[in-house]
Amino acid sequence: YRPSRQEALIFGVSVSALAIASLAMMPESVANSLQGARDLLLHGVKGATEGFPDVNAAVVELQAVTGSALIQQRPAFSFGTLLAAGGLLWFAWKKPRHAVVVLTVPLLLALGVFFFLGERLLIFWAPVVGIGLGCVVVAATLRFGSRRSWPEISAAGVSALVAVAPTAALEFSESSPAPRITTAVPAISSIRVHTPENAVIWTSWSFGYPIMYFTGRRTIADGQWRGGERLVYINLPLASRDANFARRFMRFHIARGMAGQRAVQAANGSAGAGLRWLKKHLGGDPEQAAHELFDLSAGKRAACESADACRQFLFPSDVAPLYLLLSGDMLRSNWFWYGTWDSTRGSGEASATLPLYRIRRAGQDGNTLLLLDDLRFDVQTGAELQLDVNGQLFKQPVRKMIVYDGRRLQETDYGHAQGFHLEWMSHNGFGAVVTANVAESLFNRLFIRHTSNVALFRYVEARTPAYSIWEVAADS
Repeated sequence: YRPSRQEALIFGVSVSALAIASLAMMPESVANSLQGARDLLLHGVKGATEGFPDVNAAVVELQAVTGSALIQQRPAFSFGTLLAAGGLLWFAWKKPRHAVVVLTVPLLLALGVFFFLGERLLIFWAPVVGIGLGCVVVAATLRFGSRRSWPEISAAGVSALVAVAPTAALEFSESSPAPRITTAVPAISSIRVHTPENAVIWTSWSFGYPIMYFTGRRTIADGQWRGGERLVYINLPLASRDANFARRFMRFHIARGMAGQRAVQAANGSAGAGLRWLKKHLGGDPEQAAHELFDLSAGKRAACESADACRQFLFPSDVAPLYLLLSGDMLRSNWFWYGTWDSTRGSGEASATLPLYRIRRAGQDGNTLLLLDDLRFDVQTGAELQLDVNGQLFKQPVRKMIVYDGRRLQETDYGHAQGFHLEWMSHNGFGAVVTANVAESLFNRLFIRHTSNVALFRYVEARTPAYSIWEVAADS
Protein backbone atom coordinates (compact mmCIF):
# COMPACT_ATOMS: atom_id res chain seq x y z
CA TYR A 1 0.00 0.00 0.00
CA ARG A 2 1.31 3.40 -1.04
CA PRO A 3 -0.65 6.40 0.27
CA SER A 4 -1.40 9.27 -2.02
CA ARG A 5 0.16 12.67 -1.49
CA GLN A 6 -3.14 13.95 -0.08
CA GLU A 7 -3.34 11.11 2.48
CA ALA A 8 0.27 11.66 3.52
CA LEU A 9 -0.41 15.39 3.95
CA ILE A 10 -3.49 14.74 6.09
CA PHE A 11 -1.58 12.25 8.23
CA GLY A 12 1.37 14.61 8.71
CA VAL A 13 -0.84 17.57 9.65
CA SER A 14 -2.83 15.43 12.12
CA VAL A 15 0.30 14.14 13.86
CA SER A 16 1.75 17.65 14.04
CA ALA A 17 -1.48 19.06 15.47
CA LEU A 18 -1.59 16.29 18.09
CA ALA A 19 2.03 16.99 19.10
CA ILE A 20 1.40 20.73 19.38
CA ALA A 21 -1.79 20.17 21.41
CA SER A 22 0.03 17.78 23.78
CA LEU A 23 2.85 20.25 24.28
CA ALA A 24 0.40 23.09 24.96
CA MET A 25 -1.85 21.12 27.35
CA MET A 26 0.79 19.06 29.14
CA PRO A 27 4.17 20.80 28.73
CA GLU A 28 5.66 19.37 31.94
CA SER A 29 4.61 15.80 31.11
CA VAL A 30 6.02 16.05 27.59
CA ALA A 31 9.25 17.58 28.87
CA ASN A 32 9.64 14.82 31.47
CA SER A 33 9.05 12.15 28.81
CA LEU A 34 11.65 13.65 26.51
CA GLN A 35 14.09 14.03 29.40
CA GLY A 36 13.50 10.41 30.40
CA ALA A 37 14.13 9.19 26.86
CA ARG A 38 17.31 11.25 26.63
CA ASP A 39 18.58 9.95 29.96
CA LEU A 40 17.72 6.38 28.99
CA LEU A 41 19.80 6.61 25.82
CA LEU A 42 22.67 8.57 27.34
CA HIS A 43 22.79 6.58 30.57
CA GLY A 44 25.61 4.46 29.24
CA VAL A 45 27.92 7.36 28.40
CA LYS A 46 27.19 10.19 30.81
CA GLY A 47 29.54 10.44 33.75
CA ALA A 48 28.71 9.94 37.40
CA THR A 49 27.71 12.81 39.68
CA GLU A 50 30.88 14.36 41.04
CA GLY A 51 31.75 12.86 44.40
CA PHE A 52 29.69 9.69 43.85
CA PRO A 53 30.42 6.29 42.30
CA ASP A 54 29.94 5.66 38.59
CA VAL A 55 27.39 2.85 38.48
CA ASN A 56 27.80 2.50 34.70
CA ALA A 57 31.27 1.04 35.17
CA ALA A 58 29.78 -1.97 36.96
CA VAL A 59 26.90 -2.70 34.55
CA VAL A 60 27.89 -4.82 31.56
CA GLU A 61 24.97 -3.80 29.38
CA LEU A 62 25.94 -0.14 29.63
CA GLN A 63 29.45 -0.67 28.28
CA ALA A 64 30.29 0.28 24.72
CA VAL A 65 30.71 -2.69 22.38
CA THR A 66 33.49 -3.15 19.84
CA GLY A 67 33.56 -5.38 16.81
CA SER A 68 36.45 -7.44 18.19
CA ALA A 69 34.51 -8.07 21.40
CA LEU A 70 31.55 -9.36 19.39
CA ILE A 71 33.74 -11.81 17.51
CA GLN A 72 35.61 -13.01 20.60
CA GLN A 73 32.63 -13.37 22.92
CA ARG A 74 29.83 -14.35 20.55
CA PRO A 75 31.16 -16.63 17.81
CA ALA A 76 27.73 -18.01 16.92
CA PHE A 77 26.30 -14.50 16.70
CA SER A 78 29.26 -13.42 14.59
CA PHE A 79 28.70 -16.30 12.16
CA GLY A 80 25.13 -15.20 11.57
CA THR A 81 26.25 -11.58 11.25
CA LEU A 82 28.82 -12.44 8.58
CA LEU A 83 26.25 -14.48 6.68
CA ALA A 84 23.78 -11.60 6.93
CA ALA A 85 26.45 -9.18 5.71
CA GLY A 86 26.76 -11.22 2.53
CA GLY A 87 23.03 -11.05 2.04
CA LEU A 88 23.00 -7.27 2.51
CA LEU A 89 25.81 -6.82 -0.01
CA TRP A 90 23.87 -8.95 -2.50
CA PHE A 91 20.77 -6.82 -1.89
CA ALA A 92 22.71 -3.58 -2.36
CA TRP A 93 24.20 -4.94 -5.61
CA LYS A 94 20.90 -6.12 -7.03
CA LYS A 95 18.62 -3.33 -5.78
CA PRO A 96 20.76 -0.31 -4.83
CA ARG A 97 17.88 2.20 -4.70
CA HIS A 98 15.73 -0.06 -2.56
CA ALA A 99 18.67 -0.89 -0.31
CA VAL A 100 19.24 2.77 0.51
CA VAL A 101 15.62 3.18 1.62
CA VAL A 102 15.36 -0.08 3.55
CA LEU A 103 18.78 -0.25 5.21
CA THR A 104 19.75 3.33 6.07
CA VAL A 105 17.98 3.64 9.44
CA PRO A 106 18.72 0.15 10.88
CA LEU A 107 22.33 0.31 9.71
CA LEU A 108 22.87 3.70 11.32
CA LEU A 109 21.40 2.42 14.57
CA ALA A 110 23.28 -0.86 14.50
CA LEU A 111 26.65 0.46 13.39
CA GLY A 112 26.57 3.72 15.34
CA VAL A 113 24.32 3.71 18.38
CA PHE A 114 25.37 0.60 20.25
CA PHE A 115 29.08 1.27 19.72
CA PHE A 116 28.68 4.49 21.69
CA LEU A 117 25.71 3.95 24.03
CA GLY A 118 26.20 0.45 25.37
CA GLU A 119 25.45 -3.21 24.89
CA ARG A 120 21.80 -2.77 25.89
CA LEU A 121 21.12 -1.32 22.42
CA LEU A 122 22.37 -4.37 20.56
CA ILE A 123 18.68 -5.03 19.98
CA PHE A 124 18.94 -2.66 17.02
CA TRP A 125 21.28 -5.18 15.38
CA ALA A 126 18.43 -7.71 15.16
CA PRO A 127 16.54 -6.16 12.19
CA VAL A 128 19.78 -5.74 10.25
CA VAL A 129 20.72 -9.40 10.73
CA GLY A 130 17.16 -10.47 9.98
CA ILE A 131 17.05 -8.54 6.70
CA GLY A 132 20.46 -9.88 5.74
CA LEU A 133 19.55 -13.50 6.42
CA GLY A 134 16.33 -13.02 4.49
CA CYS A 135 18.34 -11.74 1.55
CA VAL A 136 20.53 -14.86 1.74
CA VAL A 137 17.44 -17.05 1.49
CA VAL A 138 16.11 -15.03 -1.45
CA ALA A 139 19.47 -15.17 -3.23
CA ALA A 140 19.72 -18.93 -2.70
CA THR A 141 16.18 -19.43 -3.95
CA LEU A 142 16.82 -17.40 -7.10
CA ARG A 143 20.13 -19.10 -7.75
CA PHE A 144 19.04 -22.65 -6.96
CA GLY A 145 15.34 -22.40 -7.66
CA SER A 146 14.80 -25.77 -9.27
CA ARG A 147 13.57 -28.74 -7.30
CA ARG A 148 16.76 -30.59 -8.10
CA SER A 149 18.75 -28.03 -6.12
CA TRP A 150 16.81 -28.30 -2.87
CA PRO A 151 18.87 -31.27 -1.56
CA GLU A 152 22.01 -29.16 -1.96
CA ILE A 153 20.33 -26.22 -0.18
CA SER A 154 19.17 -28.51 2.64
CA ALA A 155 22.65 -29.98 2.99
CA ALA A 156 24.14 -26.49 3.20
CA GLY A 157 21.64 -25.51 5.89
CA VAL A 158 22.36 -28.60 7.97
CA SER A 159 26.10 -27.99 7.62
CA ALA A 160 25.66 -24.43 8.86
CA LEU A 161 23.69 -25.65 11.90
CA VAL A 162 26.36 -28.23 12.67
CA ALA A 163 29.05 -25.53 12.43
CA VAL A 164 27.20 -23.17 14.76
CA ALA A 165 25.92 -25.73 17.30
CA PRO A 166 29.18 -26.23 19.28
CA THR A 167 29.78 -22.51 19.80
CA ALA A 168 26.12 -21.90 20.62
CA ALA A 169 26.19 -24.72 23.19
CA LEU A 170 29.36 -23.29 24.72
CA GLU A 171 27.80 -19.84 25.01
CA PHE A 172 24.72 -21.32 26.66
CA SER A 173 26.76 -23.35 29.16
CA GLU A 174 28.81 -20.29 30.13
CA SER A 175 25.80 -18.04 30.53
CA SER A 176 24.04 -17.47 33.83
CA PRO A 177 21.58 -20.16 34.94
CA ALA A 178 17.88 -19.89 34.19
CA PRO A 179 16.07 -17.23 36.20
CA ARG A 180 14.92 -18.51 39.56
CA ILE A 181 11.79 -17.54 41.38
CA THR A 182 12.72 -14.46 43.37
CA THR A 183 11.22 -12.85 46.43
CA ALA A 184 9.50 -10.19 44.33
CA VAL A 185 6.08 -11.83 44.03
CA PRO A 186 5.38 -12.55 47.73
CA ALA A 187 7.03 -9.30 48.83
CA ILE A 188 4.94 -7.21 46.44
CA SER A 189 1.77 -9.02 47.47
CA SER A 190 2.54 -8.26 51.09
CA ILE A 191 3.25 -4.60 50.29
CA ARG A 192 -0.18 -4.30 48.70
CA VAL A 193 -1.85 -5.82 51.78
CA HIS A 194 0.08 -4.15 54.61
CA THR A 195 0.66 -0.59 53.37
CA PRO A 196 -1.73 2.29 52.62
CA GLU A 197 -2.21 3.40 49.02
CA ASN A 198 -0.29 6.64 49.53
CA ALA A 199 2.74 4.89 51.03
CA VAL A 200 6.30 5.22 49.77
CA ILE A 201 8.42 2.05 49.72
CA TRP A 202 12.14 2.38 50.46
CA THR A 203 13.85 -0.58 48.84
CA SER A 204 16.34 -1.70 46.20
CA TRP A 205 15.99 -0.09 42.77
CA SER A 206 15.31 -3.52 41.24
CA PHE A 207 11.92 -3.58 42.99
CA GLY A 208 10.98 -0.12 41.68
CA TYR A 209 9.04 -0.99 38.54
CA PRO A 210 7.22 -4.06 39.95
CA ILE A 211 6.09 -2.25 43.10
CA MET A 212 4.79 0.77 41.19
CA TYR A 213 3.06 -1.38 38.57
CA PHE A 214 1.42 -4.00 40.79
CA THR A 215 0.68 -1.98 43.93
CA GLY A 216 0.47 1.67 42.86
CA ARG A 217 2.86 2.62 45.69
CA ARG A 218 5.70 5.01 45.04
CA THR A 219 9.36 4.06 45.35
CA ILE A 220 12.61 6.02 45.43
CA ALA A 221 14.43 4.41 42.49
CA ASP A 222 13.89 2.06 39.56
CA GLY A 223 15.68 0.78 36.49
CA GLN A 224 15.90 4.25 34.98
CA TRP A 225 16.46 6.38 38.08
CA ARG A 226 19.27 4.50 39.79
CA GLY A 227 22.55 6.33 39.25
CA GLY A 228 25.48 6.04 41.62
CA GLU A 229 24.31 8.97 43.75
CA ARG A 230 20.87 7.44 44.21
CA LEU A 231 22.37 4.07 45.13
CA VAL A 232 24.38 5.77 47.85
CA TYR A 233 21.24 7.42 49.25
CA ILE A 234 19.24 4.16 49.09
CA ASN A 235 21.81 2.13 50.97
CA LEU A 236 23.23 4.75 53.33
CA PRO A 237 20.58 4.20 56.05
CA LEU A 238 20.79 0.42 55.66
CA ALA A 239 24.54 0.42 56.29
CA SER A 240 24.31 2.81 59.24
CA ARG A 241 24.70 1.68 62.86
CA ASP A 242 22.55 4.60 64.03
CA ALA A 243 18.90 3.67 63.56
CA ASN A 244 17.73 7.17 64.45
CA PHE A 245 19.94 8.72 61.76
CA ALA A 246 18.71 6.10 59.27
CA ARG A 247 15.07 6.90 60.01
CA ARG A 248 15.60 10.66 59.77
CA PHE A 249 17.64 10.42 56.58
CA MET A 250 14.92 8.36 54.91
CA ARG A 251 12.22 10.82 55.90
CA PHE A 252 14.36 13.78 54.79
CA HIS A 253 15.04 12.23 51.38
CA ILE A 254 11.41 11.27 50.81
CA ALA A 255 10.20 14.79 51.67
CA ARG A 256 12.96 16.86 50.06
CA GLY A 257 14.24 14.60 47.29
CA MET A 258 17.26 15.33 45.14
CA ALA A 259 16.56 19.06 45.37
CA GLY A 260 16.99 18.87 49.14
CA GLN A 261 20.26 16.99 48.75
CA ARG A 262 21.48 19.66 46.32
CA ALA A 263 20.60 22.42 48.78
CA VAL A 264 22.64 20.79 51.56
CA GLN A 265 25.50 20.21 49.14
CA ALA A 266 25.45 23.86 48.08
CA ALA A 267 25.51 25.03 51.70
CA ASN A 268 28.53 22.82 52.41
CA GLY A 269 30.42 23.52 49.20
CA SER A 270 30.41 20.07 47.56
CA ALA A 271 28.44 16.85 47.21
CA GLY A 272 30.78 14.90 49.47
CA ALA A 273 30.81 17.58 52.15
CA GLY A 274 27.01 17.75 52.09
CA LEU A 275 26.69 14.02 52.60
CA ARG A 276 29.20 14.05 55.46
CA TRP A 277 27.26 16.92 57.07
CA LEU A 278 24.00 14.96 56.94
CA LYS A 279 25.68 11.90 58.47
CA LYS A 280 26.99 14.01 61.32
CA HIS A 281 23.90 16.05 62.15
CA LEU A 282 20.69 14.22 61.19
CA GLY A 283 21.05 11.76 64.05
CA GLY A 284 21.74 14.46 66.64
CA ASP A 285 20.01 17.45 68.15
CA PRO A 286 17.52 18.99 65.66
CA GLU A 287 17.92 22.52 66.98
CA GLN A 288 21.69 22.46 66.67
CA ALA A 289 21.51 21.00 63.17
CA ALA A 290 18.97 23.62 62.09
CA HIS A 291 21.06 26.55 63.36
CA GLU A 292 24.24 25.23 61.78
CA LEU A 293 22.59 24.73 58.40
CA PHE A 294 21.14 28.25 58.58
CA ASP A 295 24.63 29.65 59.29
CA LEU A 296 26.12 27.64 56.42
CA SER A 297 23.42 28.81 54.01
CA ALA A 298 24.19 32.50 54.52
CA GLY A 299 25.24 34.07 51.22
CA LYS A 300 24.70 30.83 49.27
CA ARG A 301 21.79 29.15 47.59
CA ALA A 302 19.87 28.96 50.84
CA ALA A 303 18.08 25.78 51.82
CA CYS A 304 16.04 27.82 54.29
CA GLU A 305 15.58 31.45 55.31
CA SER A 306 15.52 31.00 59.10
CA ALA A 307 16.55 28.53 61.77
CA ASP A 308 12.94 27.40 62.18
CA ALA A 309 12.62 26.87 58.44
CA CYS A 310 15.87 24.90 58.49
CA ARG A 311 14.50 22.68 61.23
CA GLN A 312 11.37 21.93 59.20
CA PHE A 313 13.54 21.42 56.12
CA LEU A 314 15.79 18.84 57.81
CA PHE A 315 13.16 17.17 59.99
CA PRO A 316 9.94 17.37 57.96
CA SER A 317 6.57 16.49 59.44
CA ASP A 318 4.69 16.38 56.13
CA VAL A 319 6.00 12.99 54.99
CA ALA A 320 3.91 10.28 53.35
CA PRO A 321 3.67 6.92 55.14
CA LEU A 322 7.09 5.33 54.67
CA TYR A 323 7.91 1.61 54.68
CA LEU A 324 11.20 -0.25 54.37
CA LEU A 325 11.33 -3.44 52.29
CA LEU A 326 14.43 -5.60 52.77
CA SER A 327 15.00 -8.49 50.41
CA GLY A 328 17.16 -11.59 50.56
CA ASP A 329 18.38 -10.76 47.06
CA MET A 330 20.30 -7.85 48.58
CA LEU A 331 22.57 -10.25 50.48
CA ARG A 332 24.47 -10.97 47.28
CA SER A 333 24.61 -7.35 46.11
CA ASN A 334 27.13 -4.64 46.94
CA TRP A 335 24.63 -2.59 48.96
CA PHE A 336 27.08 -2.13 51.87
CA TRP A 337 29.78 -0.70 49.61
CA TYR A 338 27.37 1.94 48.32
CA GLY A 339 25.96 2.57 51.79
CA THR A 340 29.40 3.34 53.22
CA TRP A 341 30.57 5.46 50.29
CA ASP A 342 33.19 8.06 51.19
CA SER A 343 33.83 10.70 48.53
CA THR A 344 37.24 11.50 50.04
CA ARG A 345 38.45 7.93 49.57
CA GLY A 346 36.41 7.43 46.42
CA SER A 347 35.23 4.08 47.72
CA GLY A 348 32.99 2.29 50.18
CA GLU A 349 34.07 -0.04 52.98
CA ALA A 350 35.25 -3.55 52.17
CA SER A 351 32.93 -6.21 53.52
CA ALA A 352 31.85 -9.79 53.08
CA THR A 353 28.48 -11.49 53.38
CA LEU A 354 27.95 -15.18 52.77
CA PRO A 355 24.28 -16.21 53.11
CA LEU A 356 23.73 -19.74 54.43
CA TYR A 357 20.33 -21.32 53.86
CA ARG A 358 20.57 -24.67 55.66
CA ILE A 359 22.60 -24.33 58.84
CA ARG A 360 22.05 -27.41 61.00
CA ARG A 361 23.66 -29.21 63.88
CA ALA A 362 25.90 -32.18 63.17
CA GLY A 363 27.38 -34.77 65.50
CA GLN A 364 25.99 -36.36 68.66
CA ASP A 365 27.12 -33.59 71.02
CA GLY A 366 25.45 -30.86 68.94
CA ASN A 367 28.54 -28.64 69.19
CA THR A 368 29.21 -28.66 65.46
CA LEU A 369 27.25 -26.67 62.94
CA LEU A 370 27.16 -27.69 59.32
CA LEU A 371 27.22 -24.34 57.51
CA LEU A 372 27.71 -25.78 54.05
CA ASP A 373 28.10 -29.34 52.85
CA ASP A 374 31.88 -29.04 53.22
CA LEU A 375 32.09 -26.32 55.90
CA ARG A 376 31.82 -27.18 59.60
CA PHE A 377 31.96 -24.85 62.57
CA ASP A 378 32.77 -25.68 66.20
CA VAL A 379 30.45 -23.60 68.41
CA GLN A 380 32.75 -24.12 71.43
CA THR A 381 35.91 -22.62 69.97
CA GLY A 382 34.85 -20.25 67.19
CA ALA A 383 37.33 -21.79 64.80
CA GLU A 384 38.80 -19.98 61.83
CA LEU A 385 36.77 -19.94 58.61
CA GLN A 386 38.04 -19.53 55.09
CA LEU A 387 35.40 -18.15 52.74
CA ASP A 388 35.34 -17.35 49.07
CA VAL A 389 32.88 -14.47 48.62
CA ASN A 390 32.44 -13.34 45.01
CA GLY A 391 35.95 -14.48 44.14
CA GLN A 392 37.56 -12.75 47.12
CA LEU A 393 39.16 -14.94 49.78
CA PHE A 394 38.53 -14.14 53.46
CA LYS A 395 40.24 -16.09 56.25
CA GLN A 396 39.34 -15.11 59.82
CA PRO A 397 38.18 -16.67 63.08
CA VAL A 398 34.59 -16.20 64.20
CA ARG A 399 34.51 -13.41 66.74
CA LYS A 400 30.83 -13.66 67.72
CA MET A 401 27.92 -15.98 67.09
CA ILE A 402 24.46 -14.39 67.33
CA VAL A 403 21.58 -16.86 67.50
CA TYR A 404 17.96 -15.77 67.05
CA ASP A 405 15.42 -18.47 67.88
CA GLY A 406 12.35 -16.55 66.78
CA ARG A 407 11.83 -14.89 70.18
CA ARG A 408 15.13 -13.66 71.60
CA LEU A 409 18.82 -13.26 70.83
CA GLN A 410 21.68 -15.22 72.35
CA GLU A 411 25.24 -13.97 71.84
CA THR A 412 28.47 -15.95 72.18
CA ASP A 413 31.71 -13.96 72.24
CA TYR A 414 34.80 -16.03 71.42
CA GLY A 415 37.23 -13.34 72.58
CA HIS A 416 38.98 -12.73 69.29
CA ALA A 417 40.13 -9.18 68.64
CA GLN A 418 38.65 -9.30 65.15
CA GLY A 419 36.86 -11.75 62.94
CA PHE A 420 33.59 -12.79 61.36
CA HIS A 421 30.17 -12.72 62.94
CA LEU A 422 28.02 -15.82 62.49
CA GLU A 423 24.35 -14.82 62.42
CA TRP A 424 21.98 -17.79 62.76
CA MET A 425 18.20 -18.01 62.85
CA SER A 426 17.99 -21.37 64.59
CA HIS A 427 14.24 -21.76 64.12
CA ASN A 428 14.40 -21.81 60.30
CA GLY A 429 18.04 -22.69 59.54
CA PHE A 430 18.92 -19.46 57.76
CA GLY A 431 22.02 -17.48 58.62
CA ALA A 432 25.01 -15.64 57.28
CA VAL A 433 28.68 -15.18 57.91
CA VAL A 434 29.40 -11.46 57.79
CA THR A 435 32.23 -9.11 58.59
CA ALA A 436 31.89 -7.05 61.77
CA ASN A 437 30.93 -3.84 59.97
CA VAL A 438 27.97 -5.55 58.27
CA ALA A 439 26.90 -7.26 61.52
CA GLU A 440 26.11 -3.95 63.22
CA SER A 441 24.32 -2.41 60.24
CA LEU A 442 20.63 -1.58 60.35
CA PHE A 443 20.03 -4.07 57.54
CA ASN A 444 21.47 -6.98 59.52
CA ARG A 445 19.70 -6.04 62.75
CA LEU A 446 16.33 -5.83 61.03
CA PHE A 447 16.61 -8.58 58.43
CA ILE A 448 18.29 -11.35 60.43
CA ARG A 449 18.08 -10.41 64.11
CA HIS A 450 14.59 -8.86 63.89
CA THR A 451 15.52 -6.34 66.56
CA SER A 452 14.55 -2.69 66.51
CA ASN A 453 13.43 0.16 68.68
CA VAL A 454 9.69 0.27 67.93
CA ALA A 455 9.81 4.05 68.20
CA LEU A 456 12.02 4.06 65.10
CA PHE A 457 11.14 1.01 63.00
CA ARG A 458 7.93 -0.92 63.60
CA TYR A 459 7.64 -4.58 62.61
CA VAL A 460 5.09 -5.26 59.87
CA GLU A 461 5.99 -8.67 58.46
CA ALA A 462 9.12 -10.81 58.28
CA ARG A 463 9.69 -13.79 56.02
CA THR A 464 13.46 -13.98 56.23
CA PRO A 465 15.33 -15.08 54.15
CA ALA A 466 12.81 -13.95 51.53
CA TYR A 467 11.91 -10.46 52.72
CA SER A 468 10.91 -8.31 55.68
CA ILE A 469 8.80 -5.14 55.90
CA TRP A 470 9.16 -2.38 58.49
CA GLU A 471 7.27 0.86 58.99
CA VAL A 472 9.52 3.89 59.35
CA ALA A 473 8.16 5.80 62.35
CA ALA A 474 7.47 9.52 62.33
CA ASP A 475 8.98 11.94 64.82
CA SER A 476 7.08 11.93 68.08
